[in-house]
Amino acid sequence: MRSKAFFAILSAVMLISEVTTAQPRSPRVEALDSLMQIQSKPILFLLTAPWCLYCKMQQAQLSKNKNFQQSTKNFYYTPFNVEAQQEISFNRRSYRSSYNGAQAGTHELATFLNGQQPLRLPTWVLLNKNYEIIFRHQGFLARKQVDSLSKLISQMPLSAKEN
Repeated sequence: MRSKAFFAILSAVMLISEVTTAQPRSPRVEALDSLMQIQSKPILFLLTAPWCLYCKMQQAQLSKNKNFQQSTKNFYYTPFNVEAQQEISFNRRSYRSSYNGAQAGTHELATFLNGQQPLRLPTWVLLNKNYEIIFRHQGFLARKQVDSLSKLISQMPLSAKEN
């Protein structure tokens, strides 16, 4: 009887610690249009690839950065694999993969977000609530830079009423 009570308490403590330390979930690109209809916010993309060491380092840094995690309530943060193979609908447009079977290609959405310059990873892209690209940075951001960026985004107007 005591062991059942002990395991019940232990399970509750583990569940509570899991809930309190869990990171905010990043919405999938496919969900952004629906989320924007509910609440219009800036969108921050982090363009990545599975083989990119700097991308993994950047994501690890973000997962430990409490300031960044807390500020994501003010914007949608979405990491995006530039080699994604699925078709994606974003801002009333469909984007496809340029995957040709022989090697990985760059997804059309990543090409659109990256602009005219050659793709370098990781790449940060910020869109305002009207889906306009207002900031782009290629390369790793140090913690202080991430904190400054998230602070600036948090100060942006969230809805059309605030403009």
